Amino acid sequence: MKYLFIVVATLMSTIVALVAALLKRADGASVSATILFGGAAFGGTLVLVLSVLSLLGAFDPRAAEQKK
Repeated sequence: MKYLFIVVATLMSTIVALVAALLKRADGASVSATILFGGAAFGGTLVLVLSVLSLLGAFDPRAAEQKK
């Protein structure tokens, strides 16, 4: 189950990075600045989502044992 959470977090981060890169490019930024901005958006979103999931106990092995 935790691998599914990681995949969903990665996909969500990819969508956020693409939207951020498109907005940056539409603003007239260079290609290298756009890639850097999209990468930063991806990394920031991934860290935020995985931190929230961890805080909620999605990766706690004891929580999985208690559900059984």
